Amino acid sequence: LLLMNAIFLWAISKLMVYEGLRRLDLIKATSLMMTETAFSLIYAVVLLSEIPTVYQLLGFVVVMIGVYFSTRPAYVRKALQMSTAE
Repeated sequence: LLLMNAIFLWAISKLMVYEGLRRLDLIKATSLMMTETAFSLIYAVVLLSEIPTVYQLLGFVVVMIGVYFSTRPAYVRKALQMSTAE
């Protein structure tokens, strides 16, 4: 019964993830999928009391900056383009 429950919950979660990714445009979906490693670092620190290395923290920052710049709203992009054109 426990195994059946685990398989059912895994399948439902995968279907929901794929449906959500299908509704997003490709850039946002890819960016969100790339945050998986960043969140695994957060979970390791919070749940397992791991101490992250400098390289892990640097990687986390790089991933989050990349996600921010690839998913920022269009009005922010337009404002930045207008400010650099002047």
